[in-house]
Amino acid sequence: MTIESDMVTLWYHSRSHSAASKQFSFLKNPKLLTQIFMCFLFATKAELGYDTNIMRAPDGHYIYKIPQKDKKTCRFYRTVRPISQCRSNNITGRMARIFVVQEVDSTSSTQYILKDVWLDDEVQTEREIQDGIFSDIENFESTDPMLEKVKSLLSGILSSKAYKKHFLEIIDDFVGEKLKRVAPNSARTPGLLKMPGLTATLQSFSKALSKASAPISTTGLDRSSIGTTFSADLNANAVESIPHHSFLPKKRYRVVFKEVCTTVGDLGTLGEVVDVLNQVLTPLQLLFCAGWVRRDISSGNVMAHRVDNKWNVKLADLEYAKKYPPSPGYEPSDDPKTGTPFFMAHEILDLHQLHSNATKVAPPFDPDDIFAFPVEVNRPVPIHNFQHDLESVWWILLYTITLRVENSPSKALGYARTVFQNSNGLSKARRDCFVDSIRAKLNKVLLEDVRAFGIPMEWMRSRLHKGSVDREKDGLLREIGSYIEIHSQFANFLGRPHGLLIIASESSTSQSASSINPGDIPARVNKRPLPDQDEDDDSKDHKGSANKNGLAARMRPASKRSKRDDGNN
Repeated sequence: MTIESDMVTLWYHSRSHSAASKQFSFLKNPKLLTQIFMCFLFATKAELGYDTNIMRAPDGHYIYKIPQKDKKTCRFYRTVRPISQCRSNNITGRMARIFVVQEVDSTSSTQYILKDVWLDDEVQTEREIQDGIFSDIENFESTDPMLEKVKSLLSGILSSKAYKKHFLEIIDDFVGEKLKRVAPNSARTPGLLKMPGLTATLQSFSKALSKASAPISTTGLDRSSIGTTFSADLNANAVESIPHHSFLPKKRYRVVFKEVCTTVGDLGTLGEVVDVLNQVLTPLQLLFCAGWVRRDISSGNVMAHRVDNKWNVKLADLEYAKKYPPSPGYEPSDDPKTGTPFFMAHEILDLHQLHSNATKVAPPFDPDDIFAFPVEVNRPVPIHNFQHDLESVWWILLYTITLRVENSPSKALGYARTVFQNSNGLSKARRDCFVDSIRAKLNKVLLEDVRAFGIPMEWMRSRLHKGSVDREKDGLLREIGSYIEIHSQFANFLGRPHGLLIIASESSTSQSASSINPGDIPARVNKRPLPDQDEDDDSKDHKGSANKNGLAARMRPASKRSKRDDGNN
């Protein structure tokens, strides 16, 4: 409730929407104000917005109550430490909170993972989706001989049900109450919570930010409080536009997983990252055969579980997975794009399909060019398909070799920060990185020890781009068999016989008198560009800087990385 002079406004905020009442004067209608105060006074905790299934312990930890299916008993889980508490970019954001937990009143000290997330009321829960995927994997049948060939390659894990090991095991879950729907006869009011002149202020701030050599100060903050970062290179339309939400009611969902894993974004060496990304192709191939797309592949939900001193991949966060191809007449959601902006496929981030005729594609709008105007191009809105999941894996690897490798040259960090921006707009640098060759650029900016990645990265980029264009040109987007070739190319790209896994495990480079395996190169982002070097200075030799500190230096955890270098949304 807010009061300005004698005018009163009631406000409602939820994960679904925000609403404001019509103003009234408490001088002219004091009875109504009294009724409102009485409603607040006698409201239950749940009516006031408190979740009665979460309790705060005296030591500051939280205790989650998970009612069981018999509706009589409950299990309780106490948080040990947070894994992810990323702040959402807006009040209706879908950011999940993830904790390591232990069961209360248990004699075991076994730790689990608890995820607390808000879902649209109409979508399935993670358990429901996982059960559906497992059922479709087991019942997979096809008259396409190429798909049968893929199935034969996976026959071993299909027959033994070993495919389940590639997904997190769910041991408990609970769906909370639904939020309120939008009030009848309410009117949509764009900019209700937006201050006048805020967009211009943010754009000015963005330009000043882009000129600074150091990232935003994160004093007192960690990855758990990261929100949006701004860039002057954003498409102006993306900054100005207000997304059209459907304001669906939401439900709160808690799910407990058996395995405590490490995300691919927290792995300590480049070799480990490539190994786990190579392994993730197996669950993606299983989803492909079952007719499902993951829709949000990121460095935060490709997980690695350590067993017998070996990393085993686990695919997590299936709540956005959907069947593909969709039913005839399906239209993409008008809600914000699904995925993590850093790793979204080009078409999904652009909200337009690629075209074979380059003249049909309008260049990104440059707000600094007074003679440049956005051109309306009739291009269909893309639906997330199997290739988009693979492309996200490619973006994760590009992010790793440019931004996470220890002692990367400052020009590599500068290049990466123009490509990877936490925004739903497609920047020019991001567009150019996918539609144009990057081989020369990578050779120019990468640390010498990982420069060998440039050629295969460019090879895979060109295949991804060509695959999208050809499939759209030939009208094969809904033909499942048309994605087999890109899956095969991606397997060669990451694995054997000539893929990056071989480069990361067999190639070597000398450092002083010792031999360093590229698989041992720490994959950690520097906090800021090297202080005595300019990001655009190509005359500096960064090899000495890398050797000075040693390529095998210990990794910092992801939570210590710079605010500008994280991309969850």
